[in-house]
Amino acid sequence: MELFNVIVVEDSIDGICWLKFEDKINLGNMFYAFVVYLPPENSTRAVNVYEFLESLMTQIYTIPNGKQFYLCENFTSRCGDLNDFVEGVDTLPERQVVDYKTNKYGSIFCEFLAYINCCMLNGRNTSHNNYTYVSTRGLSVADYCIVTYKLLKSFDMFEVGRVAALIEDVDIIGIVDPTRCMPDHSLLSWSIQNNVPKVNKASLKTKYDLGKIPDDWLRSESCTSEIDGVLGILEESEANQCDIDKTYESFVNSIKSEMLEKIPNKVIHINNGSSNKHRRYNKPW
Repeated sequence: MELFNVIVVEDSIDGICWLKFEDKINLGNMFYAFVVYLPPENSTRAVNVYEFLESLMTQIYTIPNGKQFYLCENFTSRCGDLNDFVEGVDTLPERQVVDYKTNKYGSIFCEFLAYINCCMLNGRNTSHNNYTYVSTRGLSVADYCIVTYKLLKSFDMFEVGRVAALIEDVDIIGIVDPTRCMPDHSLLSWSIQNNVPKVNKASLKTKYDLGKIPDDWLRSESCTSEIDGVLGILEESEANQCDIDKTYESFVNSIKSEMLEKIPNKVIHINNGSSNKHRRYNKPW
């Protein structure tokens, strides 16, 4: 990603992947995301739901206090209008419900959310709510975005986009046949309001130790293959400025990737202050 380093914190438990997003400029700005899949109760891949949720809760509790996090989940849980909070104790915005059916996992899931002080974003702070599972077998809500009570206001513009509508929006009906290969899970999206104070204006620069260039630099099979591919594209493309620019960009990206992988480097911040002589890029008069 352009703005964040993405780090896999933990993925040892099947069905749970814990990611950390760290701002490349302001290292104090970070948030966490869990990608979670709980197999259906009667599936051949079914797991002990209580042990699964216990493992998930343990990982959640290791997140630094105050840091934003959310869970993207297919819990195969139908929650209907069950409360995901302790009524009379917690005060949350009313949830807009579209699927009123429940199942066993739905009840367990809501109890789990109330226990860890988290709630569904589905139906709250919503711009467009809908079913998250659409197939010939019926409609349901089984996919969720989960956030903490405390940071609920930081998440808004929640939207459920059905695949059929997405295919039409991006105009790929001629490429994808909706009658044959239509995913049955909808796309969930939302916005996150980041309240981390902005750091002083700075530019980010990667500094390479050019005295330690390895002997195999630009000689690996993957690198030579990429460069050969770029040359092949250049030979086959039309001799116009647009093609040349695209080919040059691909070549530069290949070199950058090889440098990052093979040459020792570190990221440094260059402030735009004028008090330090080393930071003066222009003449002072």
